[in-house]
Amino acid sequence: MSSQDQMYFEDVEIGDELGPIERVADPEMIKAFMEVSNRRGPSVFNDPDTAKKAGWEAPVTPGHMLMAFISQLLSRWFGQVWIRDIDLILRRPLLVNQQVRVTGIVTDKSLIDGRGHVECDVILYNADGERTSTGKASVTVPLKNPGDRDS
Repeated sequence: MSSQDQMYFEDVEIGDELGPIERVADPEMIKAFMEVSNRRGPSVFNDPDTAKKAGWEAPVTPGHMLMAFISQLLSRWFGQVWIRDIDLILRRPLLVNQQVRVTGIVTDKSLIDGRGHVECDVILYNADGERTSTGKASVTVPLKNPGDRDS
């Protein structure tokens, strides 16, 4: 699906695969993200010495930035979407400047209160193909015929 298309609830099938999208969190991106997050100063995300003192081999990508990558995956696949929840389990660090591949799969869909709800599993992989994080995302997707909400 292109970023200009809209996916409707009626078009979504359990088992649909989302993505992949690929991202690299470089130091400038981390710096901008940290500033927007109002976090300044040395941290495990931007300072090699602080990261090493915490037990990491190099600075790591913030978990909230990884969740932003998941948001990009969802909005690029579904189009207009309301992201209700993202629950991410960080299994191993994703180092700064390391490529991440984000994928997903639709695991459930239902009409609740006249709205199309879709549940997805999401998985993040590093450049070596190792699974670094797994999680779940819950989104609300538009209906083609919003008047047919009693289904």
